Amino acid sequence: MVKIKSFEGEEKDIECIGCALQKGIIKFSTGLIYEGKYFEVRQDYELPIEGFFIISSKRHIIGFADFTENEQKEFIEILCKLRKIMREKLKIKYVEIFMREHTIKSKKAPSHFHIGLLPKYDWMKKFKDTKQIFEYAKEKRKTKKNLEKIKKIANKVKKELNKK
Repeated sequence: MVKIKSFEGEEKDIECIGCALQKGIIKFSTGLIYEGKYFEVRQDYELPIEGFFIISSKRHIIGFADFTENEQKEFIEILCKLRKIMREKLKIKYVEIFMREHTIKSKKAPSHFHIGLLPKYDWMKKFKDTKQIFEYAKEKRKTKKNLEKIKKIANKVKKELNKK
């Protein structure tokens, strides 16, 4: 079991965050932004950074090499559409993309593949690395104003991603 804490302060003991999110064990205000057949999009659960979106697989796989052809197609469509929305609708010029291959330690099984799109904002320039940005966000960006902004942006992206 791993303890996880949302940026809204909810703590849960879980084995796999992907499974917990899909089963509704973990819930938070921004909710599910997009659901495809193989992947989901959510605002990052732990970090109160507006527009920090996570694309995660619905099944336990380690990385790109494990995608089926159908997963490949859906993933690239979601990734490109999400990034385009971020650029055109949210005016986010640049992002850092994070992906790490790993397994669930307790089960020695693959976790849910996920990739994060972290917007680059001016307030981040004073930090020398991403770890410092994350620490600062956890400590200083849990304001009511910022949490409302996160919800507003998540809803805007949800509306755009779900357009046909």
